[in-house]
This record gives sequence, structure tokens and C-alpha cells, in this order.
Amino acid sequence: AAGAGSGPSTPVAHQRTPGRRGELAQEAHTMNPATPVSEVVQSMLTQEALLSPLKDRESQYTRFLQTRTHSLPEAQVATYKMQHQLVKDLCRVLETDQHNVNKVL
Repeated sequence: AAGAGSGPSTPVAHQRTPGRRGELAQEAHTMNPATPVSEVVQSMLTQEALLSPLKDRESQYTRFLQTRTHSLPEAQVATYKMQHQLVKDLCRVLETDQHNVNKVL
């Protein structure tokens, strides 16, 4: 117990790592290939990771639409407004239901 946090325990952990990697590789070959990727992506998609960049994007759309609407074709303005609304909707979902990122997906 006294040596649990000392240097000698570190190499032991590293010695077990290659075997575990082999086990993980074997598991990956037997599983649906999309599953590990989906799990990694989903673990990265948290409220904390998404909300701030989305709020930044929302304010950029607001400024862009305020300053450029008159110089763009109507169809392009409509597209930007639709995108802006989607970003606002995503922000609202993340602000009101922080633990259900699946709604965003």
C-alpha cells in the first residue's frame, strides 16, 4: 500500500497495457465497426463542449444578418436565416436539457 503511488508500480501498469490493447483490438474486430466510433463521438458531444461554440456561432449569424442582409440575394438570406434558427434551436435544447445531447443529434 505504501508503494502504490511510487515509481515501481508505473512500469507494471505499462506492462499490462499491450495485452489490454490486444484484447481491445480483438473486441473491436468482433463488434459493429460503427459502435466504437459512435461511442467516442457521443462521449465528446457534451453540453459543455457544444454550447459555447454554438453561442459564438449564433452571435456571428446575428451580426452577419444585421450587416449583410441588404447586399445578398433573397434566397441566400433565407438560407442563412434558416441556419441561424437551427443554431438558436440547438442552443435552446442544450440550455434546457443539459444531459440529453441525443436531442441535438
